[in-house]
Amino acid sequence: MNIEDKKSAILREIADSDEEALINAIDATIQNFRRPKFKLDLSKHTHIKQNIDWSQLRQDHPVKKIDLEAWKKKVDQLSWEQSLEELLADLD
Repeated sequence: MNIEDKKSAILREIADSDEEALINAIDATIQNFRRPKFKLDLSKHTHIKQNIDWSQLRQDHPVKKIDLEAWKKKVDQLSWEQSLEELLADLD
């Protein structure tokens, strides 16, 4: 029996059932699979800010400009199966 047959059989069983306890148990099982298995506790991570001040963030972490030509020279020294242009084109 493949997965589609199993799903159809289960759906037929559910549709034919009038037992509320069975439907509730199936619903609970599905919900348990969809819920995360852990709860994220951020209380120990006091350095994480609740709100972000973008101007302060830009000041704390300024954008660093790179020398594209120097970077391309370093990239060309590496062994690649594709050229830098082909790799960048794949990102588009």
